[in-house]
Amino acid sequence: MLEPLKEKLARVGEILFRPFSSAAPFDTATWAPGRELDALLGEDAWSFKLASPPSLLLLVRAVRGLVAYLDALQTQVSWRSLVIEALNRATPTPRAPKRRRE
Repeated sequence: MLEPLKEKLARVGEILFRPFSSAAPFDTATWAPGRELDALLGEDAWSFKLASPPSLLLLVRAVRGLVAYLDALQTQVSWRSLVIEALNRATPTPRAPKRRRE
């Protein structure tokens, strides 16, 4: 289903992950992924949307909600820093193996 879009997928990724591409705070008011994707994909936009797994819908809704709040609060955050912080908290700290008592 995505084969005709293969040449455009790198650019799609750039558009969707733009908030994570910089360590600086990102202004969501300047980000219009829907409009950019429609312009890039043209008639294939629906094929791209329909090829997504249903589980992705929850992530899309969560991101859209976050963007709406950031826009309403006129606030910018460093998305990259937040993700790195969350991953660091979620990743267990490696521990040295316990020595066996003999």
